Amino acid sequence: LSGVVATQADENLLVDPSLASYDQLLVGAMILNARGNIKFSNNTVNAWLKTSTETLSRMRFVELLDPRKQDDIWGDIQQVQFSAEPARFMKFTLVPPTGGQLHISARVSMCNYPGCDDGGFLVVANNRTESELFSKNLSNRERFVRAVLQSSPIVFYIYDMKEDKSIFSNQGISRILGYGKFGGIETGKEFFPTLIH
Repeated sequence: LSGVVATQADENLLVDPSLASYDQLLVGAMILNARGNIKFSNNTVNAWLKTSTETLSRMRFVELLDPRKQDDIWGDIQQVQFSAEPARFMKFTLVPPTGGQLHISARVSMCNYPGCDDGGFLVVANNRTESELFSKNLSNRERFVRAVLQSSPIVFYIYDMKEDKSIFSNQGISRILGYGKFGGIETGKEFFPTLIH
């Protein structure tokens, strides 16, 4: 995802290399000067951190990092200027001024766009916290649906024809047909012909 994020940011900035174009991104974007002061943050970053560009512009980037990791992460960012690679992909945790934590995947590169100082950095980021929360909620819903389907007296059998494998069957098959007779859900393509013989 970080590669896609970076590509989208680069393409948008080539079309419209103004600070306004950063706010069109669906990802977070920050411009840091060589000393690590935040010069700009787009609307996405401001929403994540529940603050404004004006407030962030009075801060150094490291102030948003887990205090135990500040030096290491800032050191990694500074290494971008000496790297043969145009960007460095990183994962770190932001600690917003309002509290909490945000798990971030970012692409950090030297900033060659408007609003950048010499030796400044462009940080294009994706909030993994939102993705992780979505994934956790989806898993919880899947467990709930499976529990409901398992307890149903109706037979549920899901077969993936493309992968040629059984995905799910509930206890209704066992109660009505018995697994022994049909070999359980692993009968695959033979399930319905065997059942309907």
